[in-house]
Amino acid sequence: MMSAFHRLAQGIWTIGLALVFSLLLGLSALAQTQTQTPPDYGAWADVSDRAQRMIDGALASNSLLEQMREELVGWRTQFQAAQSLNETRIATLQSQISALGPVAEDGSIEPAEIAEQRAELATSLGEAEAPVRRADAALQLAQGLIAEIDQIISDRQAGELLSLGPSPLNPANWLAAASAVGKWLQGLGSEIVTYSFAADQLAALRANLPLVLALLVFGGVLVARGSAWVDRFMEGPISHEASSP
Repeated sequence: MMSAFHRLAQGIWTIGLALVFSLLLGLSALAQTQTQTPPDYGAWADVSDRAQRMIDGALASNSLLEQMREELVGWRTQFQAAQSLNETRIATLQSQISALGPVAEDGSIEPAEIAEQRAELATSLGEAEAPVRRADAALQLAQGLIAEIDQIISDRQAGELLSLGPSPLNPANWLAAASAVGKWLQGLGSEIVTYSFAADQLAALRANLPLVLALLVFGGVLVARGSAWVDRFMEGPISHEASSP
């Protein structure tokens, strides 16, 4: 019995380790795929153009600007990941170039084979670094656009705090204020009605209806008789004190 139990436990442990190992491999492969996949710069051009038009026009609402900011933050994350593109290849090429030694500065002619190999490695290094440099440039643009949007929102919020509203002491503003309060109360009532008569709320109300009715009856009795009960309670101590010698 115990040996069977041990075999079952070992089997579960082995399966668990295999699942964890497979999950780690999958996450590693996914991370490598995301790192080695360059961003879609065509789509980025459209996004950056829209963001620049929103910033230059200064007519977009704060909510639209915040949505654009979230989109830009997503692109910024992609560009930061793209900075590691060809990282291993770049390091290998740089090591190969360093192994050739520095270029002679005394005017001496480098052997043709070394010069040719140095030129080939430099070309390969430039090609490997090109996606990284492009990602760096796009990252700087994304960060700049995010900073501009933050500045616009900050300036608007500061302006709203410093702006003076209409004086409540001016009778000319009373009608508009009353209209605004009426609209607010109407909207609040609509929300209360909508929420109260939603399907979930009605079901909860039906489930708790006996308790609700009991509380309503109890509250009504307190409203109707509470004052008399308090008076009667207070009269007791007073009459007791008056009768005492």
